[in-house]
Amino acid sequence: MYKVYFISDLHLSHKNILKYQPNRMEMMGLTDVDDIEKHDEYILNMWKSTLKRGDHVYVLGDMILANYEQTKKLMNQLKSTGCKIHLIIGNHDKKYEFFSNLFESIDTIKYTIFKKSTFDFLDADFRVVMCHYPLVTWQHKTRGCVCLHGHTHNHSPWENEGVDLRLNVGFDSTMSNGKLISLEEIYAWYKEKLHGLSPFEYIEECSRNVPTFVR
Repeated sequence: MYKVYFISDLHLSHKNILKYQPNRMEMMGLTDVDDIEKHDEYILNMWKSTLKRGDHVYVLGDMILANYEQTKKLMNQLKSTGCKIHLIIGNHDKKYEFFSNLFESIDTIKYTIFKKSTFDFLDADFRVVMCHYPLVTWQHKTRGCVCLHGHTHNHSPWENEGVDLRLNVGFDSTMSNGKLISLEEIYAWYKEKLHGLSPFEYIEECSRNVPTFVR
């Protein structure tokens, strides 16, 4: 059985990421804000220790910021586990078209259904929309579809606290905290969010009781 994981905003080889995201310094045990090599080494080790051949990982944008040769080197290391990588394009993804053969799929917004018949921890088929950016509404939201996104890093810690079925899966988010997030973890979050209601009942309750809720 293969596993499914999600992540966004790895920012591999992004020379300024440790300045923008100083939380990574403590997480990775770094002392030099310019030490992008150890930053990348930390992420690659995490990736390789989690994934196995045949696993699927959805990267929701801002994967690698490097020249062609460095991007090629990093992509080969990411693919060395034998995993299948799906890219949802972010604002910093500039060279992905040169490596399209290394991705299982490339999209700007991706809708997929994870089937109960494939994953025994699901109570029912699980609908997911993935986009680099947080959306207000999305395909099949009224049927309980979840929106996964990145882009905001840890700058909006309140965003997962509302009633909306939207979740930040970025590397710096509370849900990730520097690791890949499994489909099982996402589904557990979803079930807790529904609080015993069916997806239809949950959406109807939010529509009645939350004036800012968008169907």
